[in-house]
Amino acid sequence: MKFIPHRNGGDSTPIEAKKFKHWIGTVEHWFCVHESLDMIGKYTVSDWDSGYKVMDVPYQYLMVCLNDTKAAARLTLNRLIESRGESRVLEVLRNAPKKAKQ
Repeated sequence: MKFIPHRNGGDSTPIEAKKFKHWIGTVEHWFCVHESLDMIGKYTVSDWDSGYKVMDVPYQYLMVCLNDTKAAARLTLNRLIESRGESRVLEVLRNAPKKAKQ
């Protein structure tokens, strides 16, 4: 699936990404996992609606999930929610600017 991530400088070249939904408390939200824009061999979880990077997927999570990038991305999000709290993560996602419709 093609995805246009947020980049400084306004580059709007689409990249390959795997879209998935993840529950934060009782709220369903769409994310995607794709190859990192700044490091070869690394993966990044991004907010589907805004295109903004949420966080990188640690190599250890990819190994634990047997290189299943979606499972590693979900594990990454779960760890983020545990450390920051559901309400804070939802607040940041709600306040992220949305991409313009194309």
